[in-house]
Amino acid sequence: MNKLFIPYKLALLAKEKGFKEKTLAAYDRIHMLCTHSTDIFKPLNYNTGGNYTSAPTYQELLDWFRDNHKIEIKTFPHAWHEKIYYDYYLLIDMIPEASIAQTDPNAYYRMIGTNNEALDKGIEEAFRFCIDVKENV
Repeated sequence: MNKLFIPYKLALLAKEKGFKEKTLAAYDRIHMLCTHSTDIFKPLNYNTGGNYTSAPTYQELLDWFRDNHKIEIKTFPHAWHEKIYYDYYLLIDMIPEASIAQTDPNAYYRMIGTNNEALDKGIEEAFRFCIDVKENV
């Protein structure tokens, strides 16, 4: 079940960058995944207090990037010497001329072990890009 939710480090970064969506779970003070909702189908916004950090699923955070920042994060497998690796790239709608190569010239060259690791790195990069875009506006 833990693989459905983004890691604590990324959840904390999302909170710092304005993620205020309702989620099914949160991280507590000792970074353990938990929920306090009496109804698992009724998400809560855990980012309103200091004791918890909302723990969005990967899909919830990907939707937030797409809907709020016009950034799509994609992962893909590739093979090298009979081994499967993963990589990521960002598609950015807010800059029409941006292409995969302009956004990330290293796409297709990284050898990341799992799809979720590639997704985590793509999310980290997306947060950096969002910050840069906001500062330059």
